[in-house]
Parts: sequence; C-alpha cells; structure tokens
Amino acid sequence: LLHILLVDPTLSKVAAAESFDGDNAPGRSRGRVPDGSPDWYACADPTPGAPNRVEVERNLVINEIMYHPFRDDDPYDPDDGDGDDLEYIELYNRGSAPIDLTGFRFTKGISFAFSDGRTLGPGEYLVVVRNPQRFRQV
Repeated sequence: LLHILLVDPTLSKVAAAESFDGDNAPGRSRGRVPDGSPDWYACADPTPGAPNRVEVERNLVINEIMYHPFRDDDPYDPDDGDGDDLEYIELYNRGSAPIDLTGFRFTKGISFAFSDGRTLGPGEYLVVVRNPQRFRQV
C-alpha cells in the first residue's frame, strides 16, 4: 500500500492524503482532476507544479452489460444455481483507430485485466465474461 501526502510549503500541514495499491498504475503518477477535486486518477505524465493531465479514451464504450441475470439460477442448467456465471460486459470501439487496452481492467463484479498489447480495432466489439468456461457452454 502506498500513501500520497500533499503538504503545504512549510511541511507543517497535510492538505490531502490518498492511499492506493502500488500496482494500480505502474509507471504512472496519480493526481486529482480537476486539481483540488476529491477524486484521484492515474495521470498521463507527472506534472509537478502544473495542472494534472489525465488521458480519457472517449471511443471505448461499454455497449452492453449483463449484471445479475433475471433468474437466480442458470436457466440452461437447473442444477447450477449460479446465474451470475453468465454475467458479461461488451465493449465497443466507436472510433476510427485501434485502442490499446493495456492497463485497462475491471475490478468490481467481473475481475479482469487486459494483457499488454491487447488492442480493439475500429468498429470491433469485445466481450469480457465472468466465467468464460460456463459462458461457452451456454
């Protein structure tokens, strides 16, 4: 666990503090955007003494979500009892250039991190599922 402390120039007062997992954004700085906001983000570059910069990918969108399917059990297997295995998120690249998914990840509900160099081409869809084996069976 790493800690960031923002202190005044005399080092006598802490203006803000943040704790985060050091693997959260390897090689990236962290900053509040907009400056002074309570929300912290991985920044594009370290910017000491200047406004923070955050890269925002606007062409990668969540196109479809299946969260907690309607039935508690899997409708295709009455003995399964866990419909959540069929949860998924569908991504779409609505832009005209490939999007590098390196560093993108899901941490709640579906746990998934994209491998380095994985891209999503223009107009392409990609489905991330909670339980790939069960999803393929269905």
